[in-house]
Amino acid sequence: MALKMIQGSTEAQYKKIWEYCAEIKKTHEGSTMKIMFTPFRGSGGNPKFMRLYCYLGPLKKGFKDGCRPIIGLDGCHLKEIYRGQLLTVIASDSNNGWWRIAWAVVEREATEQWAWFLKYLSEDLKIENQCYYIFISDQQKYCVQHMYRNFKKKHIGLALRNRLWNIACCTTVEMYNKAMDELQTIDKAAYEWVKKAHHHWHWCKAYFPTHVKSDMIVNNLCKSFNAHIKDARDQPIITMLELIREYLMNRIQRRRATMGKYKGSIGPLINEIVETRVKHSSQWMPIWNALHGYQVKGPRGAQFADHWPPSTMPVLDPPTSVTQSGKPKKARRRDVTEGRDHGRRLRRRIIIHCRKCGEVGHNIAMCKKPLNEETQQGSNRSSEAQPSSQQR
Repeated sequence: MALKMIQGSTEAQYKKIWEYCAEIKKTHEGSTMKIMFTPFRGSGGNPKFMRLYCYLGPLKKGFKDGCRPIIGLDGCHLKEIYRGQLLTVIASDSNNGWWRIAWAVVEREATEQWAWFLKYLSEDLKIENQCYYIFISDQQKYCVQHMYRNFKKKHIGLALRNRLWNIACCTTVEMYNKAMDELQTIDKAAYEWVKKAHHHWHWCKAYFPTHVKSDMIVNNLCKSFNAHIKDARDQPIITMLELIREYLMNRIQRRRATMGKYKGSIGPLINEIVETRVKHSSQWMPIWNALHGYQVKGPRGAQFADHWPPSTMPVLDPPTSVTQSGKPKKARRRDVTEGRDHGRRLRRRIIIHCRKCGEVGHNIAMCKKPLNEETQQGSNRSSEAQPSSQQR
């Protein structure tokens, strides 16, 4: 009784639903609120509530200004007296986080309800070319994490687990084919399972469209949001909608205050990814071709030769070894104008003096003459000068 007095009667909140939608449109410019109800059933009977669609104006503007064209669809159960389903649409922001777009309260989760929900969503987002957007279904069959849960039922082991994730994380078609060949050599049955799985366009990075600017291979955007509104799903309809709206307001404000102190030009999570890849690429050296291209060489001369696109020409074997006439020469063949003392003539201007005998043409190591008097006196003078300098 106390909770009923505090939160209000569930039936009374359904009767106030029109006033609530009008207030939302008034206080949140650009918002869309749609209500569907059963037709009238004669005199004295009121229509019954069926569905409600909510898209707040600030969330609409935020999605268009700073989110990627990735839309995740999911539904969760409502636990209040009249039950139902809460359908949600989540987007991915520029920092790899989630951004709530719209939500709807429906009687059940089925094709009819999703079609009604997405009809209003496409009108709000003005979706004309649907191929530009990437829709992630809540069926989870394209999520690599859920693929692995089915994969490990028959193929157990850490090595096979790492191979599956390596295949999903390949960024080029050549890397994908090479990873698949390596899996085939290790376990042919696991290779056949991956080949028969859902098309790699849905779960391998190498086949993701580039305009999306995302390499997300798991479907955890919607699940993380549903976990935050777990308590709100127990409340009457208006109380639940207000808890969701207030939670989103507080979350946006907290992140705005945090980013006000941030000095980077890109998001913090994206900056961490860039810094990690910069450290990894520090061992690779680019060689400029003086125009608009570079050749990149890694440690120990490593290159991406293994990832060249496959050729349709026949495979060639090494040539047959042919014995050449004469003995192979390793020394450089001299020119006709070069003599055997060509290198010595270049050093004739250097005059060598011997410090022992004072003559020209050799040094002290090759000298065979006794020490002369002038050189001996010079060496004595230098030896007498050394202690005097030490005393100073």
